[in-house]
Amino acid sequence: MSAVLAPEPAFCTRAEFARLQGFVKSYVTALDRAGRLVFNEDGLIDVAASRMRMATTNGAPERASLTTTDYRDARDRKEYYQAEAARLDFEERCGRLFDAPATLAAVTTAVVALRNGLEGLPEQMAPVLAPMTDEHNIRVMLADHIETLLSSLSAAMGVAAKQPRADVQKGA
Repeated sequence: MSAVLAPEPAFCTRAEFARLQGFVKSYVTALDRAGRLVFNEDGLIDVAASRMRMATTNGAPERASLTTTDYRDARDRKEYYQAEAARLDFEERCGRLFDAPATLAAVTTAVVALRNGLEGLPEQMAPVLAPMTDEHNIRVMLADHIETLLSSLSAAMGVAAKQPRADVQKGA
């Protein structure tokens, strides 16, 4: 049975806001003194507006001035790209992400080998199949040769997947 989460309040006390945000009460007091909280006429904290003000201020209570939108956007972009680069590095080290040029080269090599095998199939098979009259035996013979080509493709892809990456070899 899944638990149903209560909706977040629009307005709350300082203690409730501290609990919602995971802050200690003294930090909420510091935010209030720095002018980083928004209150309604009843003296309750406006949760959404306070979060917005906290996000748009520079964070130091003694310097609680609003930052410019351009600065925030640039900072957010920089942080996003740093996080994305770290995520991609992690994915690559876990083996879930591959180097595109190396992967393309491995796939191209395997596809060329498959194409060459398929193009050579008539030359190899014609002398074998010409004397055969049983349709079932012809199908079996073709299926065996096609399966051999596909197994070669699979083996080539397996070898390519196990190739050590340059960054791992260098100890990067």
